[in-house]
Amino acid sequence: MAVYVGEKFGTVKCSIWPYGYAAHLFADSVPELHRFASSIGLKRQWFQNHRRLPHYDVTAPKRGLAIQKGAIEVDRKTEVTFYRERR
Repeated sequence: MAVYVGEKFGTVKCSIWPYGYAAHLFADSVPELHRFASSIGLKRQWFQNHRRLPHYDVTAPKRGLAIQKGAIEVDRKTEVTFYRERR
């Protein structure tokens, strides 16, 4: 099983998301995703339980930390393929 982190998106800072951009952190299984997210300091309440792609949104520093801890970087096309296969 693996954990993946997508490409950056959303380059505009705003009052509700002042971090500039985010990326999706997702995994082959939700329990694995929660374990990994906890290991990089994400709170469970930030989990987004979308039907097709359960994920966490991560900021640039957390994205970098996820990669350092072994998350596999994927491009947007791979991310879309991932959730299409899980329908």
